[in-house]
Amino acid sequence: MTESALRNFKPWALDSAGREVTKKIEIQSVYTSIYIVFNLIVTFAGAILYVIPVENDKEIFFACYLFQRLFPNYGFVLNWLYRLTFIALGLAGVTTFHAFIYGVQHMKFQLFLFWEYEKNITDIEEYNNIGDVDLLKNTDFQSEVANRIKFCVKRQIEMLHGVRSATQFLQKWIPPFLISGVLLFVSAIFFCVSYDKDLRDIYPRLAVTATVATVTFCIVIYLCQSIETESDVILQLNTQIKWCSLNKSNLKILTIMTIVAKNPHSLKFTQNIVANYELGVKFIKVI
Repeated sequence: MTESALRNFKPWALDSAGREVTKKIEIQSVYTSIYIVFNLIVTFAGAILYVIPVENDKEIFFACYLFQRLFPNYGFVLNWLYRLTFIALGLAGVTTFHAFIYGVQHMKFQLFLFWEYEKNITDIEEYNNIGDVDLLKNTDFQSEVANRIKFCVKRQIEMLHGVRSATQFLQKWIPPFLISGVLLFVSAIFFCVSYDKDLRDIYPRLAVTATVATVTFCIVIYLCQSIETESDVILQLNTQIKWCSLNKSNLKILTIMTIVAKNPHSLKFTQNIVANYELGVKFIKVI
């Protein structure tokens, strides 16, 4: 996904917009790294719990029953080989979402950098003490502003193409993930309700699985919403630009830039599925 998004534009260096923005990116990167490490540790611990046999595993895992029934002489070995796959499956499952989170974070960091450049379109140090009327007649100022606006418009369009490319890549993957997630959650609930024996032995498994799934889901929804929020903030930044100091030509270009930023960037998978808080609420209602 990241490659699909960044293929359409060259990402800026994360330290290209000043120390303040770089520090903000570094802090968010640390938080993301802490989450990923925590999630991997909890997932591994949960996988180990699935590997350790409990009394009713033959009734819970059909494969265990099948091995014992069809291959009684090799059932013990086959059962352990089957259980060991839980470690690989668990880590592979969360790694998929970690890769998605990595891509979304990179998109957001590029928005942070762009935000800083757009904010400074008319903030040119050598002209800060000159009045707006004088700036209207200053050709050097107008020329510099025109170059900055064109630079930002071009970058804005590149990022829009990047988000669309990432969305197109994800369109074929998100619905199966959502459907399988709902089915897994619903099947777990039905199993717990319909199972007539003691479930205390598998409570730790259920607790760890629910923790990883819930935290991962919340983080993914939060990050996707943050893309939409940050790109909407970019539109609000236009109010910080000194419109009254711009000539007619620059006003036209800046108006185009505002139109492009009118609709916030979002990871929209279909007409009705957009990765944001609303999708999270819909998902909970479906469950």
